Amino acid sequence: MGILSSGTYHHNGITRTNKLLNEIDRPGISWSKESYKHRSKGEALFLRALYYFNLVRQFGGVPLVLQPITSQEAVNIKRSSETEIYESIINDLKEASISFSMAKDVEENGRANEQAANALLGKVYLTLHRYDEAEAALNLVIQSGKYHLLPDYADLFDPSNKDYEETIFAIQYSENNRELSNRFIFMFAPWSSGGEITNRPNVNMISAGWNQPTEDLINAFEPGDLRKDVSIKFWNGEDWDGEVRDLPYCGKYKAPLAAPDDRSGDNFPVIRYSDVLLMYAEVLNALGRTGEAIPYVEQVRARAGLTDPLEDYSASALENLIARERQVEFCFENQRWYDLKRTEKAVEVMSAHGIRENERKPFLYNNAYEIDPHKLLAPIPAEQVLINKLEQNPGY
Repeated sequence: MGILSSGTYHHNGITRTNKLLNEIDRPGISWSKESYKHRSKGEALFLRALYYFNLVRQFGGVPLVLQPITSQEAVNIKRSSETEIYESIINDLKEASISFSMAKDVEENGRANEQAANALLGKVYLTLHRYDEAEAALNLVIQSGKYHLLPDYADLFDPSNKDYEETIFAIQYSENNRELSNRFIFMFAPWSSGGEITNRPNVNMISAGWNQPTEDLINAFEPGDLRKDVSIKFWNGEDWDGEVRDLPYCGKYKAPLAAPDDRSGDNFPVIRYSDVLLMYAEVLNALGRTGEAIPYVEQVRARAGLTDPLEDYSASALENLIARERQVEFCFENQRWYDLKRTEKAVEVMSAHGIRENERKPFLYNNAYEIDPHKLLAPIPAEQVLINKLEQNPGY
């Protein structure tokens, strides 16, 4: 159906949420508890908002579909504007929050809830630089008292004891079922490491080595930051050029606990409470309330072992510190690119990264990592431009 129907699951998810929302109040359907209906409606609205939030940040305006449609109808739907997509996202999250508020008696770990909707709404408003509204949404999460920072950062990434105290919403995985598992560690471990990291020498590592920590990320951690050893591990082995050296890799995701193959069960965090705290600090700082913002940054840093008080920070200095905090706190959690875009630093940071990478890796083609402003949006897939007669993003 429409844009991105092949290659991603986002529109499949949107199709399913639309079907559920269309059926949820159909006459003849009975619920054992009304709160289950409210929870289901809230979940569908939350997920639809999340899918469209990912799509609009990646591609800009996309076809906006809020009702079940036929294949023929799908072909005739054009791209809506970014403004229209964002307003739909905001409406869905507001409505989801209301639905969840009527389903508190059936809340379950691992499912979206009222504060997940408020937290995501805060992130949407922050992305749009609508700071007053972002402050209100994020403050609801903080004042709810439902979530707190875990004392030990490492406990966030323990698949044997999954976290629901700091993690507000995550993609749930299980190694007990092939369709419900992930293979993150088998993609991120160095390609030459065999089974030394995964503890599964029977699994071929030829497609591994992705998502390697960059020099910029490694250097972003301050001395004494406890997050570094959790997030980044090193393995001594053969590199791309045949030389043996210490190779960094993502340490957050773990090998299978019991599965004999490459089925892993790490949850993938989408929103954590530390994200809410740092977003809230960013919002307060942007509103000229730097002094009020500092304690929220200090909370996150204190958990990381960085306990020196933040004194005499200007608004610009705190803005830079929050950006670095987000870089190290959420590394390998799909936050960095969107943070760079939101703060208008993507071209500057990625261009500098490209210069470093080209100096280190002579086999790269000349314009590797070259980024122009138009590349802040991905191209619309060619088959969707053809099928739906969609307008391509500028520059492609």
